[in-house]
Amino acid sequence: MRSLRTLLGIVCTGLMAVSAASAQDGQIVVTRMEGAAMIVRDGQQLPAAVGMPCSESDTLLTPDGCTLDVSVNGKAGCRVLPGTEVGLTSAGADMKLSVAKGNVILNLDKLNEGSTFQIETPTAIASVRGTQFWGRVDTAATGDPVTTFAVREGAVEVLVKSAGQSFRLEQGQALDIPLSGALPSVRPALAGELQAMEQASSIATAA
Repeated sequence: MRSLRTLLGIVCTGLMAVSAASAQDGQIVVTRMEGAAMIVRDGQQLPAAVGMPCSESDTLLTPDGCTLDVSVNGKAGCRVLPGTEVGLTSAGADMKLSVAKGNVILNLDKLNEGSTFQIETPTAIASVRGTQFWGRVDTAATGDPVTTFAVREGAVEVLVKSAGQSFRLEQGQALDIPLSGALPSVRPALAGELQAMEQASSIATAA
């Protein structure tokens, strides 16, 4: 009987460990906020708050003067800057955010084997494994670059949708992807971009 109880205890402990791991996988939590950010869920706008859990398919909205940080799976910290709209596309082993407009700064720990992280914009998809970088989608400037990625630390692979071509950005490099679909060129990151990315280290990757 004691052996049976021992065996059941081991099985229950294992199930609890699996459950805890599953709970961590897919976890998105608001870790910091300035101003009044909103979360759009099932067509309704909810006021965001520090510690608030988010779900896949939620959209984060930060009006002017508002900044919001979220942690994804305890691996990625995303700072959503003022005037930005970010969709939480996927939060499992394959993490993905979509930026419709505005600016985000990312701080990623080294991902587990088999895990991926992507940022998608209307014109490009950036794939990373562990880095600090900045992404911007400018929908107001007609004829100007719509998507910009700049890297502070690590490397980012950027797929330009219109051309089906990938570019690798290293530390201190940037790429502008224009609306016209013209093939972009990798360039040095601007001083303002590098300065903006200095705050990446302060973005918490875990809740």
